[in-house]
Amino acid sequence: MKWNRATVAAAFAATLEPAVGVKVHQWMPEILNPYCLVVNRPVSVNYGAVAFGADEGEVPVVVVGGVETEPAIDALKMTARDAVEADPTLGGAVTKAWPILERNWLNRVGAGGLQLLTVDLVFTVVT
Repeated sequence: MKWNRATVAAAFAATLEPAVGVKVHQWMPEILNPYCLVVNRPVSVNYGAVAFGADEGEVPVVVVGGVETEPAIDALKMTARDAVEADPTLGGAVTKAWPILERNWLNRVGAGGLQLLTVDLVFTVVT
């Protein structure tokens, strides 16, 4: 099936939210409140990479917590990873998804001076 970001984001949210027990945003919200996950925009999408009409994308899921909550963020990240490994079709919405790396541990300042710590958990997704 052809790449559709909305379908992929909804499938990640439906798979991850029950597993991690926090809000999973399908798009980056204007205001981030810890703890949450955000299905970010794809890094890349390769059309027909696997077969004609089967696209492959790299999708970062951002794990968000407070600046001094690294162990909790790491636990959320690992729970999200485990959830996708347990259901690599994301409820049948994609052909296969799997975690490939983590990156970008960043301290950020949010609205009103809220200090956040984030990390990207990146997945390859084949539609």
